[in-house]
Amino acid sequence: LVEMTQKSRMTMGKRKQLLAEAQSELFAARMVEIAGVLNRFPRLLQQMIASHRKPAQLQLIGSEVSIDKIIAEKLYDPLLHLVRNAYDHGIETPEQRAAQGKSASGTLTIKVYHQGNRTRIEVSDDGQGLNWPKIRQRAIDMHLLDASHTPTEAELAEIMFAPGFSTAEKVNDLSGRGIGLDVVRDRIGALQGTIDVRSVAGKGTTFVMQFPLNLTTTRLMICESQGGVHALRSEAISQVLLPSADRIVSQSLESSQGKANFLRWGDDATQKLIPIYPLHSLLDYRCEVVAGEHRAAASLFPAKAKNSSTAMLLLEIDDRQICLEVDRILVEQELVVKSLGQTFGLTNYIQGYSVLGDGSLTLALDPVELIARVHQSTITTQSIPAKLPTLLPSSQPALAPAIDSSLPDEVASTLNALNDRTSAQPGRQMQVLVVDDSLVQRQSLARSLTKAGCQVIQASHGREGILRLQEHPRIRLVVCDIEMPQMNGFEFLSYCRKDPKFSQIPIVMLTTRGGQKHRDLAMTLGAKNYLTKPQSDRDLLDIIATLNQPSEVGV
Repeated sequence: LVEMTQKSRMTMGKRKQLLAEAQSELFAARMVEIAGVLNRFPRLLQQMIASHRKPAQLQLIGSEVSIDKIIAEKLYDPLLHLVRNAYDHGIETPEQRAAQGKSASGTLTIKVYHQGNRTRIEVSDDGQGLNWPKIRQRAIDMHLLDASHTPTEAELAEIMFAPGFSTAEKVNDLSGRGIGLDVVRDRIGALQGTIDVRSVAGKGTTFVMQFPLNLTTTRLMICESQGGVHALRSEAISQVLLPSADRIVSQSLESSQGKANFLRWGDDATQKLIPIYPLHSLLDYRCEVVAGEHRAAASLFPAKAKNSSTAMLLLEIDDRQICLEVDRILVEQELVVKSLGQTFGLTNYIQGYSVLGDGSLTLALDPVELIARVHQSTITTQSIPAKLPTLLPSSQPALAPAIDSSLPDEVASTLNALNDRTSAQPGRQMQVLVVDDSLVQRQSLARSLTKAGCQVIQASHGREGILRLQEHPRIRLVVCDIEMPQMNGFEFLSYCRKDPKFSQIPIVMLTTRGGQKHRDLAMTLGAKNYLTKPQSDRDLLDIIATLNQPSEVGV
């Protein structure tokens, strides 16, 4: 029996080695040098210099770095947008640079390198930096920020990625072209990447993008918490800990009931307290989690080790640290992470799902987003300089939307009249269908329309929009994009005008296409109005109020 066991282990070891080699060769075959993407930009920059007479030079660092072929194929457009923005908004004129003691020629830099199991791409310039006061004023004008609030630079940087946000006075052929950084973030997010911005006044701006080395598999730590099995991306986990009981400190929360736990970390001279959060308390699941059966033999760490607390994962991103408490750690392995698509309105920390070795499914979580979730909502303890989240219950009943008091009187009065007519029965607000392939754009429009008292139904393309119209016969208005997969806006508009059931529903086209030929085609096909992104919420609501006068709404 012992001999058979040894032979079996040797056979399994050889198979694992062969699989690892095959996987490594497969990954290598999927990798291409990023030079194929970067080498297109020197000529582009020369064309911009010839057209706009503003001297600049381009530095390409890390052209030999290899990245996943899928990322390389879809990276050009986001980089193009950032390079155009850097040249237009970042680099000053020769006269302005001379006045600041800079060389007459500006410098744009694209730097690519590997960090851990991530690929980092930095697009930077040595220009004037971001104009934070101008960004703040534009955010106030777009009703993204309250005029009484004084935001931090980090908050303003996040606002820059809001749908339709742009500080350009007018659309031009150099940067933006009416499209904001939200499009860049969407496309990077579709590649499982992230983007951040750093800026120093007078010295320049840097956009930092991060991507996984490959999109096929991800190294995940499989954990169990409160009976549920979760998979966390391993690269953000600094250490796995089984701390003794004397390293755990409890502290009462200020102006709150209950206590919070902290981990003593470091030597006596440099000791600090790191907040501890049970993993299940950070996950905002709206349904019951069904516990599965998992063999204890498969666990790396038992649920209760002798003389110790439960297992903990130390997460460390930049200067932020937290500990996640789990019941036990099952295994760490390379797994394929599959997308859940846009059918569900998922939170940022859910990357997708993966299939475990026993055939069961688990959600793949991003610890970086979990840390961001913790730091977005914080309170301060009495005697310990640490921040803790205030996690509000997610099961509170939804309230009926109220009309925004900042809207013009004539718009608000019309929307109030419409809602009075449609709310004779509970939950019967005016229904508006938003058809757009950008999840961020749909959610932004949904927030604006819900704030105005409308009930919003969403669709990601024309075919889904038709299904929503069939499912919701009380839809009284459609806001539709043009460029979408499966069925574009023009095809959707043409279909609705030919179908007697939908032909009387007003359709407003909302798109980045500002050309007259697109506008003329839309109006010929029966669109009631045509708006270009970035749109003003007031303009959109004014159009809704005009198109849906009470006499036209047959509710």
